[in-house]
Parts: sequence; structure tokens; C-alpha cells
Amino acid sequence: MVDIDLWQLGEGFPAENTQRLPMANPPPPTNHSSYVRQQETAKVDRFFKLGNPRGNENPFLLTFGIVWFRWHNHVAKYLRSVHRGWSGERVFNEARKWVIATYQAVVFYDWLPRYMHTSLPKYQAYRPTVDPQVSHIFQSAAMRFGHTLVTSGVYLRTRNEQGCISLPYELTAPEGSSQRRVVGVRTCNSFWRSPELFTRDPAHFERLLMGLSSQSTEQEDNVIVDDLRGRVFGPLEFSRRDLMAINIQRGRDHGLPDYNTARRHFGLATLDSLDTEEYKRKTGTHVEDQVLSSLRSLYDNDPSKVDIWPGGLLETRNGPGQLFSKVILDQFERIRDADRFWFENNNNELVQSLTLFSSFTLLFFKVYI
Repeated sequence: MVDIDLWQLGEGFPAENTQRLPMANPPPPTNHSSYVRQQETAKVDRFFKLGNPRGNENPFLLTFGIVWFRWHNHVAKYLRSVHRGWSGERVFNEARKWVIATYQAVVFYDWLPRYMHTSLPKYQAYRPTVDPQVSHIFQSAAMRFGHTLVTSGVYLRTRNEQGCISLPYELTAPEGSSQRRVVGVRTCNSFWRSPELFTRDPAHFERLLMGLSSQSTEQEDNVIVDDLRGRVFGPLEFSRRDLMAINIQRGRDHGLPDYNTARRHFGLATLDSLDTEEYKRKTGTHVEDQVLSSLRSLYDNDPSKVDIWPGGLLETRNGPGQLFSKVILDQFERIRDADRFWFENNNNELVQSLTLFSSFTLLFFKVYI
């Protein structure tokens, strides 16, 4: 592990976790033998201090955490310059409002329509009778369709004026093994090692953003990369987990309804069998016949036995299919409409100028995206 004081990275990065906040800290995928000898995993103070306890899980998630950290500080500096009488606490919380508003706008009105290929109904007003609670079927099944978008890695790229070229990046190899130098940051080798990327070279932050913005995700389908199939977390010298198997088991542990029952609840046509042609006709899926035949064989041609995760996943047609689309759009609309502090609610006395907010959001895209 690279031993560099994170404070040397400067104000553009969050503080290191010297207070040892209880952040998620599974074993990194290297040097497991040393952890066995010392009877403990890597120190939790190697992480950046972030509000999300799993914010250091992988470099891609950490990079976006740093983006929002920098955006907060950018807004705070602006507010401090125009409100010199405000206390530090006031500046922090006022900036926090704008960061939350920006996040809401980006997720609901930029990301969601592209992900779902449709938009939510136009916002009308705060609706106090709407239940905003996150449903089990959303968090334990439908929203996990995003696992199909995860890539095996992301390239580090230079700026356009530097040729926009890919740069090699080599993580510390496991003890007793030789690791080839590779171009890009491999997902399965980077779990819980994210700070290393930036402690080695703070410029990697911008290079990874360049890579993320210039590289396509995996196709929105039923295919999952090996990095999530049997290579999730855990050391390289040890067995790892299959995240898709976990998704199935999670649904069972949480008592989610079977696939057919869920379709009925959301007003969709139920299946009488797992016949390939019936499944394709009623769901509109683009999945290959061979895969659907395997589904029929695995679940004895009985749609009431199908777990909701594989059943919903196989409805895919260049994005979430019928069932998962219903679940996701319903959840996002309820979260928005039941939020008294939603940024478009002009009656909450928190966001008083949408014109100012719009200019801030444009600046966010210009500076950070």
C-alpha cells in the first residue's frame, strides 16, 4: 500500500479519516497474507472522510464523491464572498442546500430520462399525502438493474490538448505474484483501494473523470461483467462473491414477491408459462431465445417460481424492461413529490431563486463535467 499523507493532496480532496469514522472496510483484494499475520485488515484511516460510508468502495464512486465535495466548496466560497457576515456554520448549510438542489436536478432531470428513455410527469407541487419511503422491490431488485452498466474498468485519459491518450496504471501487486502493467483502472482489482489512485498522483482525479466521460458504459442488457460475477470484494488469494447470486438471494431474504405476482401488482400482463414466444410477446424483451429457454428449464416452466431479479432483468430492451421501469419511475416520482424541501417547491423558503440555481447548475457542468 502506498503510504502518503492524504493532506498533501490539497484542498481539492476530502480530509483523511484520521478520526477513524466507522466506514465500510472489507479486505482489499491484495496482500491478504499480511492481514492474516497482523490479524486485521487495512487501516480505516486510509480512506477519505465522506458522508457515504461506502464512498471509498471503488475509484469511480469515490471520484463522483469528490466532484460533489468540490462543488460544495465552490458554492461555499461564492456565498462567503457575498455574505461576509455569515458564520462558517451558516455558509456550510447554505452551500449544502445548493449542492442537494444540484444533485436533485442532475439525477432526476438529466440522468433519469436518459436511463429510462422517458421523463417523469412535470412537477406540480409538494404532495404531503404521498409516501416517499423506498420500497423493497426498488432497492432490492429494480434499481439493481444498474449492475448491467458496470464496466470491467475505466481508462485514465489526458486532456484534449495533451492528445486525449490513455495512460497506464499499475496497482500494488499481491505478495508473491507478478502483475502486468495495464492501461486503465480494473474494477475488480480496485475495490477498497480507491484512495491509492489519488495519493499516487492527484492529477489522476481529472484523468479518471476524462476516462469516465469519454468511455461508454456496458450495454443495458442481461449481461454482467466478470468483475461483478464472482469477483466482488475480498482478496485475490481468497474466494470472492457473485453479486448477481447475492441479488437473487437478497430478494428471497427480503420476502420480495415472485416475478409474476409483481407484474400483476403493477398492472402488467401476467405470464401463463415461460414459453419463449409468450415471454417475448408480453414483455417485449430483446433477450436471445437461448437465454429464455434456460429460464424456462430452470424454473420448470412456472412463472410463479421465477425470482424477481432474473425475471425483471430478462425483460430488458436497451434499458429496464416493463416491470423494473414501473418500479423505478414510481419510486422516483414519489421521492420527488413527497419531499417538502424539493428544490422546485417555491413554498419551502429554501430555494428562492430558480434563476440563480439554473446558473449554478450550468456552472457545475462547465467546471466539473
